[in-house]
Amino acid sequence: MKLLIFKNNTMRFLKGPAYLFIAALVLIVMTAATAFAVTMKAPKVDVGVSTSASELLQAAPIEKRQLVFTKVTDSSDITENLIMGKYDAYVSKKAGHYTVTSVRSSALKRQLTAYLNNGTYSKVAGSGTHHFKIFLSMLGITVMMLSLILYKFYFDDCAGIDQRIYLSGLSHQSYLLQHIIFNAAILICLSIPITALILPLFGIKLSGTLFATIPLVCIFASTFGIMIATLTRTKQGAMGIGTILVVLSFMLSGALFSIKKATLQARLQYLFPQHYIATLGKYLDGARTLGSALIMLPIFTIICLFTALIAQKKRSIV
Repeated sequence: MKLLIFKNNTMRFLKGPAYLFIAALVLIVMTAATAFAVTMKAPKVDVGVSTSASELLQAAPIEKRQLVFTKVTDSSDITENLIMGKYDAYVSKKAGHYTVTSVRSSALKRQLTAYLNNGTYSKVAGSGTHHFKIFLSMLGITVMMLSLILYKFYFDDCAGIDQRIYLSGLSHQSYLLQHIIFNAAILICLSIPITALILPLFGIKLSGTLFATIPLVCIFASTFGIMIATLTRTKQGAMGIGTILVVLSFMLSGALFSIKKATLQARLQYLFPQHYIATLGKYLDGARTLGSALIMLPIFTIICLFTALIAQKKRSIV
């Protein structure tokens, strides 16, 4: 394989390193913001307790002291205090039954009511985090977007330079693969050191598995970018359509947001690569199995690659 395209892209990249700085800055901000978010301590829930339920003041701490009970001697202004945020919830007791009042959220009201009356307690929102699931999901969406930006030289070639390159004997496969390798190399060479430098600052432990996972995500992102680039043929079109696809698939994949069982979205989530990127993160967080993530992510990569090759060949014919 002639490395003409890879060498040419490298030379052009070094002459105008603005894209390198933009990509590095975006990855630094994303990594730092995500690390801060996942390591941030969950806020305590302040619960006002009426005199009729004062026995709760002696209760053992719940969920690492997330719930803080405070005695309320005057309940006449409790509604105002709830609205103003002095208390997240207010508990009173009548005929052996605890009644919870909250304007913060209906979920908190249900959780407290179930715990106080039935002894069952589910974690208050924010009490559980999945560091690597969230980090890899955010890394995935970031490098997918950056890959579209970093294909600048491909879009420059679409002005007619690529047709002259083919006349030199370079195949469509070699041409696209060199663009992909260049794009993936930039993303990997930025993502790994930035991850290695920033995550430990927030107390997140690194592992060899994490650094083996990052290239998989970056390679997929590079093939996704070239697929969108070959299908749209313009930088503006690629950014517009690519952004819509990335965000929409990210939302439907359940990468960050829990999905209700037995719903259409619960079935659709397996159709999106971000679901499998999040699964890799779950494994790093301690999940026992990887499921089909190590199979499906390469499959999505191959699908994007072959789609790009077909689109590029059709373009050269036209």
